Amino acid sequence: MSRPGDWVVSGASPVLDRAGRDTGRSLACAEAAGCTVPTDLHTRIAYQPADRYWAFQWSETAICLALAGLTGGFCVWWLRRRRS
Repeated sequence: MSRPGDWVVSGASPVLDRAGRDTGRSLACAEAAGCTVPTDLHTRIAYQPADRYWAFQWSETAICLALAGLTGGFCVWWLRRRRS
């Protein structure tokens, strides 16, 4: 359902018809080509492409470093204020 290496972030979606309504069918039926193709059934999957991996890693690292710096700066300010 997704490309190799992609990060699937959604759970199992219901099997939907052409109009987007839930059909009540199981996901096992949706994975069988004979079940979905003639009746135009599909599922929705939210994913992040594998090529965004490092972008996510660097942005998370930047956020963590910024929060650590702010916390450290606050602690230094608080301790200097308490000592004087």
